[in-house]
Amino acid sequence: MSLVDYQRALADLIASPELCLAVRADPAGTLAPYELTARERSRLEAVVSQRGMSTSCTLYRVNRITPIFSYLPLSCFLLGDQLIVEAERFWSEGKPGDLQFGPETERFASFLKRRLDTAAIADLYLGEVLDFELAANRLQARARQGAAVRENGRETKADEPLTALAEFDHDPLPLLGALADRQRPEPEPARGQFFVELDASGEKLQLHQVELDRG
Repeated sequence: MSLVDYQRALADLIASPELCLAVRADPAGTLAPYELTARERSRLEAVVSQRGMSTSCTLYRVNRITPIFSYLPLSCFLLGDQLIVEAERFWSEGKPGDLQFGPETERFASFLKRRLDTAAIADLYLGEVLDFELAANRLQARARQGAAVRENGRETKADEPLTALAEFDHDPLPLLGALADRQRPEPEPARGQFFVELDASGEKLQLHQVELDRG
């Protein structure tokens, strides 16, 4: 089991600058949970002191923040300087089995919703904007999957619509318009119950506000 634990320890170190610092300060105590030979422990102690280790930790974080920033740009803007703080908290919960863009985005969104539910994050718009971006991502993924199936000469399933509704607590037009311009809406958009229809049946995602009686 020594080699497996060595590889696990190295992966954990790359994923955590804090763990690297802990190994530098107390190598024996920090590496105690891993079943390592004396030679493997010595190698890891040397690794955390190398300048390239900082680069490896940075690259790991870039790889994990990229899907979040790419798929949740409006939510990331709302978080502002808190984005990296919340991302660090999210990453501290453990490493996923995969780092595919879709699942990683869903996991981070679920983490943020838990933080909102416990009032650890207080943002007037983040919850509804998260739901909107998740709905858009899922719909576009479904559209891409359907296009790939059609290219292979097969028909898509009839029960996979390319439209969806996103619900807002604030008037979505001024809210989304301001966020698209990288600004917080000022003054606060009207509160109420609003719906936006997302349509991925064309080349580009289309948005249409739906009247409440029609919704």
